[in-house]
Amino acid sequence: MVVEVEGSLDEHGMVIDFTDIKRIITLLTKQWDHATLVHEEDTELLDVLLRAGWKHFVLPYDSTAENVARFAADFFCAEAADALRSRGLSTVRVTVHETETCYAVYTRAVETSPLAA
Repeated sequence: MVVEVEGSLDEHGMVIDFTDIKRIITLLTKQWDHATLVHEEDTELLDVLLRAGWKHFVLPYDSTAENVARFAADFFCAEAADALRSRGLSTVRVTVHETETCYAVYTRAVETSPLAA
């Protein structure tokens, strides 16, 4: 997964510190690591996963690369909302690779005010 942000440079010549991006997205990737991503309506698979005690993560939609990128972008924007707004960032883009040459990209605007969500 690749996370990109767009915005203006600050006084130090940075849009955002990469450490901040990594810290925020790691909150999600730790939950996904070695987990089955499952749609919340796939009750049969959820039942199997729960009975077996296997690690899983429930998504509100199918786990296509496009939806995984969308979920990650939305998660990043929600978790980093204040930091993104305070730095004046305008866009978050997440790329999820299925293979080296097949990938999905999801781009979304950063909400400009806390009430815009």
